[in-house]
Amino acid sequence: MKQKHVFAIVAVIAALALAGLACGGGAAPTETPVRATKAPAPTATQAPKPTAKPTQAIAAGELVVVNQFLFKDSTGSFHVVGEVHNDTEKALTDIELTVEVKDKDGQTLLKDGSDSPADTQTFIPLLYTLGPGETSPYDYYFFTEAGEPDQYAVTVTGQHTGEVNRANLKVENAQLSSDGSGSLYLTGELVNQGDKPVQIHSLAGAVLDKDNSLVAANAYGPVSRYLLPAGDANEYDRTPFRVRIDDPGDVATQWATYWDADEVDPIDTYDINLDPQNNYFDTYSSLHLVGNVTNNSDQTLSISLLAGLYADDGIVLDADTWTAPFYLAPGESLPYSFDYFSSLNRNPDEANKASRSTVQVDPYWTSTTSFEFVPLETQNDEGGLDGDEQDQIWKFSGEVTNTSDKDLSSLLVVVGVYDGDNLVATNWTSVYPPEGQDTVAASDTVPYEVSVYLDPKEDGTKFTFQTFVQGNVQP
Repeated sequence: MKQKHVFAIVAVIAALALAGLACGGGAAPTETPVRATKAPAPTATQAPKPTAKPTQAIAAGELVVVNQFLFKDSTGSFHVVGEVHNDTEKALTDIELTVEVKDKDGQTLLKDGSDSPADTQTFIPLLYTLGPGETSPYDYYFFTEAGEPDQYAVTVTGQHTGEVNRANLKVENAQLSSDGSGSLYLTGELVNQGDKPVQIHSLAGAVLDKDNSLVAANAYGPVSRYLLPAGDANEYDRTPFRVRIDDPGDVATQWATYWDADEVDPIDTYDINLDPQNNYFDTYSSLHLVGNVTNNSDQTLSISLLAGLYADDGIVLDADTWTAPFYLAPGESLPYSFDYFSSLNRNPDEANKASRSTVQVDPYWTSTTSFEFVPLETQNDEGGLDGDEQDQIWKFSGEVTNTSDKDLSSLLVVVGVYDGDNLVATNWTSVYPPEGQDTVAASDTVPYEVSVYLDPKEDGTKFTFQTFVQGNVQP
């Protein structure tokens, strides 16, 4: 399943000495210092001011549409945003909203899936279910070159009765930041205040104007979907989160969060060890948090992790998720790397605030699997610079032969780069059957190629790299 190779590197990455504690389903999230570096400042752009007014009538009934607003974002797309409020005494789900947008001549500016003009379009709010008295934001966005919006309206056209068992949550260590290029980032921690576990079905963030009316919104990005009861000794009662919101311009003055979350029965957790190894910024000023994950349970697992980045004062700067490309059998380990901190990577001021990180298991997305797979090995492996030396982008390539007696639907190849026993970087790729074949049959050989972005500032002479290969058996 794994092999180690040695190759010469002009610029070697020296792994940071990071102290990390083992963690799993009931253990504390690992916490490590983060080294920040300056990145080029982004070019600032200002989103245009709103260009239309809502029609006078707004939907009323069991669900009420409120705070309608329209703006044009920095990419040229229009957003019709607002809130839908459950003014009933029952929980509602499967909520359907209908939008119409017209120009000054009364012509629709919407199109259907066939790119033909459409009088209306249907969509759903950002939360799945609303309890009595609860509110969800919505965001319908579209692009048009046919004209400027002059009138718009959103109405409720569908709903079903649902069930809720609401959790008591609160937001801590939150902030709203801008990348200066048309995106706002709402980051923070969502914390369970109750004595039962909580499942987060959906989470949304929004920005409001000075009158507390919603002017832009979006659904969550990274967040743990399952929280342990309040006061958990290992702090699995909280999760960092990040929500990216298109900037509506100067009208946005404050932020708000919305969630659809219920108390639930405990779910299975597993003994999973996390061993942080390195963190660095690559040549494109993207942060990588690197480490090893080991399945110490007696079950074969699909594992999902969540990372958070924090400033000295505890404010959450960013968050990211990682799902193991492999199913890990009992006792197996695999390198991980968090690579998509979209708020921090685009904002040098935020990057310079980063002082520590956490990595934790997301129990909701970590589970046993019944899929069949086989371990394989690579051969004829090579590693070399791909481009300028100062960028330290390395390309690894070789071949994988299906040495099993199974037909494989695909293969996964992970490359880990090491300074001695310390993991310094990693990446992975999927490998599919040769052209004209549905599977990688027994004895077939297929090529692989993986690019790894190393730290451009570190210096050294030699590294090793290790490959991990898994073939997914055709059902």
